[in-house]
Amino acid sequence: MNNHKTVFSRLKIILICLILTFLISPVHAKLYVVPEHLKEERFQLLKALKANPSADTHFNLAMNYAYTGRIEEGWEILKTIETYDSEYASKVIQKYTTLSEQEPQEWKHPFKLAFGHYFNKTPQKAMSSFEKALELDPNNIWVMGFVAYLHAEKESYKTALNICNQALKLERNATGIHFVIAFSRYKKGDVLGALNSYFSYSRLKSLDEQRFKKEDDAFYQSLEKESTSTENASISIDNRSITTDNTSISTENQTFPTQNQSK
Repeated sequence: MNNHKTVFSRLKIILICLILTFLISPVHAKLYVVPEHLKEERFQLLKALKANPSADTHFNLAMNYAYTGRIEEGWEILKTIETYDSEYASKVIQKYTTLSEQEPQEWKHPFKLAFGHYFNKTPQKAMSSFEKALELDPNNIWVMGFVAYLHAEKESYKTALNICNQALKLERNATGIHFVIAFSRYKKGDVLGALNSYFSYSRLKSLDEQRFKKEDDAFYQSLEKESTSTENASISIDNRSITTDNTSISTENQTFPTQNQSK
């Protein structure tokens, strides 16, 4: 009987925590703002993916999602790459190792290299690459998030949570960071803390999804208009060509009677 009371008490505490979190969480949180150049990069990558679905176009879009906070979406895309190229992880390692040597100050190279190592099942090398990216861009909250995630995977929960707290000081509503905190707390055995963090993450993710969907839908509509405009221009050119051909034929037909009359 006492056990049932204990379980009931814990469930009641969890429910209260969830209700309080819901009540104090802002409905319109000030979301992380994706820099314009990275937003434009995303649009170009969506366009490239639509034109040519390949391992490269999927990977590049996944990377853009990864360093703009759309961690889960990026992860889902990464999981599909093997269907296009089963050896792609090795190719990523080769490509971005070379680029890191050629352009040692570009943080994106070791960042992308880290994913090659991770999917090649060498997490320590992935950690080293993420740490190199963070060294090159110390305030990059998303690189912090991946470093923290790998620490949590190897059960260094305190280190993972410390890194996440540093990231939240830079960007309080960094959606992906709340996900890593929830993951770390859950793995640590802190169920209540994990629920609280996951609830924060879920609310921010919902707002993020609405915003990104609105942006992406607007982009696809503009792409559709651009395509329709190009097709109409092509049809117009074809029609002018047909008109020119008909005019030429008409002119030729007019010359025949003249020739006959001269005979």
